[in-house]
Amino acid sequence: MDFGSYLVFGLKSGVNCLIYKSGMALDELANAIFIFFLPLDYRLCVVQIPFPDWLTPQFAYIVLSAIVAILIWIEGEMLKRTDGKLPKSRFFQISSLLDTAWFFVSVVMLYVIDLTPLATAVPAAYGIYTIFGWVYGTRLLKRKGIPDSPKDLVVPPKYIAYSQSFSLIFFALCLLVLGSPWLPLAN
Repeated sequence: MDFGSYLVFGLKSGVNCLIYKSGMALDELANAIFIFFLPLDYRLCVVQIPFPDWLTPQFAYIVLSAIVAILIWIEGEMLKRTDGKLPKSRFFQISSLLDTAWFFVSVVMLYVIDLTPLATAVPAAYGIYTIFGWVYGTRLLKRKGIPDSPKDLVVPPKYIAYSQSFSLIFFALCLLVLGSPWLPLAN
């Protein structure tokens, strides 16, 4: 049976509809009705949804990396407004957690997905930024003394500048990688 000869879809109300295509043989219609009444999970396994050529794992990773770069910039602005004290905002907490998790995601992406040579610079740059940031931030905090409580922690302005500088360069790198198929770059 040709699965392209009929269409099964769901409406917002949850009611499924079967559209009959003229010229359909009765046995095809019977099979279509049989599949129509199968559980949705089974039908999703049978029907293939076309996947756009441009939506690759590399594209998704680079777009998400650009979003992380924007989050780093926003975090820096939030820290500037509080004079380096950690904001009590839920957004700040979640974005900080995402920034930290993105290091591990980036390391995994180096090995899991097939990246172009230019795109390899994105996870590599993020890994270098994170590791160097841990070292640099610790050295800056040791100069003033490491506080006993996170509530007493004040992020040094030099570290905020470091993070925001990286976020600008990292965002530009992500845009370069996304635009590279249309740029006259030597492969």
